[in-house]
Amino acid sequence: MNGLRLIVLLFLVVLVAPGAQAVRVIAGDQTNVISEPINDDVFASGGTLTFDASIESLVAAGGEINVNGPVVGDVIVAGGRVRINGPVGGKVLLAGGAVDLNSRVERNAVVTGGDVVFGPNASVGRDAEVSGGTFTHQGTVNGTLGVSSGTFVNNGTAGSVRYDGGIRNRPDRSDVPGALLSGLAAVLSFLVTLGYLILGLLLLLVAPGTARVLEARVRDQPLPAFVIGLVSLIAAVILGIILLVTVVGAPIAILLWLAVIAGVMLAGLVVSLAVGRLVGRAAHLGENRFLLFVIGFVLLNLVYLIPFLGGLVKFVVVCLGFGVLVMAGMDLLSASRRAA
Repeated sequence: MNGLRLIVLLFLVVLVAPGAQAVRVIAGDQTNVISEPINDDVFASGGTLTFDASIESLVAAGGEINVNGPVVGDVIVAGGRVRINGPVGGKVLLAGGAVDLNSRVERNAVVTGGDVVFGPNASVGRDAEVSGGTFTHQGTVNGTLGVSSGTFVNNGTAGSVRYDGGIRNRPDRSDVPGALLSGLAAVLSFLVTLGYLILGLLLLLVAPGTARVLEARVRDQPLPAFVIGLVSLIAAVILGIILLVTVVGAPIAILLWLAVIAGVMLAGLVVSLAVGRLVGRAAHLGENRFLLFVIGFVLLNLVYLIPFLGGLVKFVVVCLGFGVLVMAGMDLLSASRRAA
C-alpha cells in the first residue's frame, strides 16, 4: 500500500472507528505519564506525553510524545519529538521535528520529520513511506521502503527501496550544507504548524463565543461559505492589483492584502474546530473545545501531507474558512447599520 492510500485509510479510521468504541481523552499542558493499561482508544494532547502501559490505539499531539508500551491498534502522532519504542499491532503515522521508530509495526508506516530514525529494533511488517530532512534506516522493512529526504543513510534492510532524491548514504563534506538546509526547512515547517496550533488554542481561550459561532457556520452553511470565500479572495487580489498601480491606493492595497493574509491564516483554524466537533460528536468526546480543536487540526494537517489531494483539501479549507469570516464581517456590518 502506498503512502497516499495509507494516509487516507488512517484518516477514515479516525473518523469512523471511534464511533463504535469507547474513547479515553487525555488533555493537559504539563507532563502526562500513563502507567496503567487503557483498554480504550486514546485521544491525547499535552506538553509531554509518555505511555508506559498498553493501550488500544492512539491519536496524539504534543511537544514530546513517548510510546513505550504496546499498542494494539494504530498510532497517529504529531509532536516536536516523537519516540515509538513499544510494539504496534496496526499502522503508524508519525510527524515531528525528530521522529525515532525503534519497535515492531505489524502493518504500514508513514513518517515525516526533520530528523527521522528507524533504529536497529525497528521492523515494519508491510510498507514504509518516509519523508524529511534526514533519514537513517537501521531496521527492517518487509515490503517497499519509499524515501524522500535530503539525506538517506541506509544501514538496514527492505524488500525493495524507492529513493526519490537527495543524498543517499553518508554525504561528504561538500553536501553537508544542503542536507542541513533541508533538515532546517523540515523543522521550520513543523514549527510553523505548531505555531498555528498554539494560535488557535489562544483564540479559543480569549474568544470562545466567537469561535463557537464561526465553527457552527462552517458546519451549517459549508457551500455558501465556500463560494463567498472563493469569490472574496479573487476579488481581493484583483482589487489590490488595481489599487497598487495608483499612488494613493497603494497603502490601501497593502492593508487589504494584510487583512486577506490574516483571514487565510485564521481560516484553517476555524475549519479545524468544526472538523474536531464532528469527530467529537461521532466519538462522544464531550464538549472540550480545546481537545476538539487539536483533533481537527491534527487530522487536517495529516491530510495536507497527501500529494495533490492535500493541496486540494487545503484550498477548500481556506476558501471555506475565509468565507465564514467574510460572512461574519457582513453580519457585524449589518448589525451596526441597524443600530445606527
